[in-house]
Amino acid sequence: TVSGFGAEFGSLVFDSAGNPCISYDNLAADTLMYANKSGGVWHNDIVDYPGGLFPSLAFDPSGNPAISYLDYSLNYTHNLRYAWKQDGVWHSDTVDSVGVLEKVTSLAFNGTGSPCISYFNSTDRLLKFATKSGGTWVNETVASSGGWDSSLAFDASGNPCIAYAWDGGLNLSRKSGGTWVNET
Repeated sequence: TVSGFGAEFGSLVFDSAGNPCISYDNLAADTLMYANKSGGVWHNDIVDYPGGLFPSLAFDPSGNPAISYLDYSLNYTHNLRYAWKQDGVWHSDTVDSVGVLEKVTSLAFNGTGSPCISYFNSTDRLLKFATKSGGTWVNETVASSGGWDSSLAFDASGNPCIAYAWDGGLNLSRKSGGTWVNET
């Protein structure tokens, strides 16, 4: 067993050695966790307290784990956060704190190794995309017609693509030439 009672919202990836790694919310302890299996034994790190909803785990180009997630808030206006492990220590940034953020986050690294996150701002009903460049997060609107449960990936040309659900349908937005094109 990776974790006992209270684990939810897991995100699974495999490291370069083929070991399973999972980010999850430990609801019982109100903590965002990172677990990796090495030598047949699970190791768990506390990444952030209070915990993290809807985590998305990925490895940066150097093989370090990184997680996008929503932090807890007493008034349900969750902040979008990004955590990364460097030299054995977890660090974190606030990516966006405007509006009510909810639903799934999706993390991927672009061709230059910068972290990118897709997410939904339910206050404005917007699908958004954030990129960290030069130590600063830049947030942009992808679609003004929803964006629940997004999934971010980069195409063969290095363009960000986001699949998302809205009004019972599955949609795709792709950025090309600096413009987001929404396909339905």
